[in-house]
Amino acid sequence: MTWVVGGNCFNGFVCVADIQATISYPKHEKKPDKYFNCVQKIHKITKNLCVAFSGDIRSGLILINELRIYVASYLKENEYFDIDGQSKVVRSFLKMTYREINPGGESPKLHLLFLWNSQEGDGLAFKPFCMRFRSPEFNMTSVPIPGLIQIGSGSADPRYKAIAGFLSGEDTETPEFNAIFNSDNIPGIWTVSKFKNMLFHEAVNIGLHGVSKTLISFESVIPYADLFSENTHYKLNTVFKKLGVVSSIKKTANHSYHEYIIDPEKTKNIIENLIVNDINSFVNLTETLREGVESIDMSALHQLPTVKVDLIWGKEEIHVSRLLTTWDEMVVFFKKHNINMRACTATG
Repeated sequence: MTWVVGGNCFNGFVCVADIQATISYPKHEKKPDKYFNCVQKIHKITKNLCVAFSGDIRSGLILINELRIYVASYLKENEYFDIDGQSKVVRSFLKMTYREINPGGESPKLHLLFLWNSQEGDGLAFKPFCMRFRSPEFNMTSVPIPGLIQIGSGSADPRYKAIAGFLSGEDTETPEFNAIFNSDNIPGIWTVSKFKNMLFHEAVNIGLHGVSKTLISFESVIPYADLFSENTHYKLNTVFKKLGVVSSIKKTANHSYHEYIIDPEKTKNIIENLIVNDINSFVNLTETLREGVESIDMSALHQLPTVKVDLIWGKEEIHVSRLLTTWDEMVVFFKKHNINMRACTATG
């Protein structure tokens, strides 16, 4: 089992995964599963592309390593990854390599998440993208902006489903959902930071065999905060409050977040009232908004965002000093624990 979540936020992408490996034996051996917190399930492939996996650990780690070599072979200097125009090539590579890893008709389950920031068409601003590929055909499923996708057996657990549903803007009305979240309004837009922290704080309190409480994240933030100066930010915040934007702090079972609500009808009434009763305030508001628009510096959005890694310990044993990133490392690790990989399977 495992739980991997990919999110397209308005200001970039974030991927969160647990680090547990599940060792399973054939049923006739009647041996219990073993669990080790040891494997890295998200990997940086290029300067703008991250790939996560769930399912067969051997296939996932070997394929990701081969993918890193393959993409590096065709990207030129100063180029970055983009699926546009390359989807057939990427799918063909994944299918072919998967078959080479698993000859003889074997088809262990493997899901991949691709997350990257790139420029679209002639646009200069970067935007996030997220796609899922599923073995053996590696058909693609894209994720909207904003949007969320989860892979791994953990995604079937009602508690993890509740967290994912909330971050997707869905009110699932299940006992598990209501036990974690209590809000009349389910947010539809998240920043990368708040999306990640909400996942961390809620998931770390769930115990499920096959999914660790310790989580790792890879994130890439597009710096929308740099569009305006600090002074302009302050002025615009003041204007938005006068136009009826309401801010409040909402608490979940183990975390909190700032909720911002704007009612278009309320804003319309405020503007109409100002025009009739306080034209000077109306002029000042419009002038501040005009100055804000004119001061926008789009250059910050034209630079490729970096990828940041974060590991949050869930107060449990981690069985390695550094997370394992290759299958060879996994084999050495299993030998130390007297596990014969020919007699069992390792899934994540």
